[in-house]
Amino acid sequence: DLGIYRILEDALASAGDTEGPIDIVLHFGSDDIELDVTYRGGPRLDWPSIAVRERVALCQGVVDVDTVPGTGDRLVVKIPRVFEGRFA
Repeated sequence: DLGIYRILEDALASAGDTEGPIDIVLHFGSDDIELDVTYRGGPRLDWPSIAVRERVALCQGVVDVDTVPGTGDRLVVKIPRVFEGRFA
């Protein structure tokens, strides 16, 4: 949960001041947690930041970024609910 919180915090900070809304959806699947953030302020070449990408990698997740025509940039992060190598 802290990993997702920090990833969202970094994603919002790197979006900067926006004139449009930012949509956030969090989905808890049986195997992973999916964070979906849509930035509706126009294309951002520096989004997501390196910090977001590094945090996702530390959480053994994957990050995908799309530009949705007429909507904005969409960031989708998937983090496994159980990390490999975790101690019981």
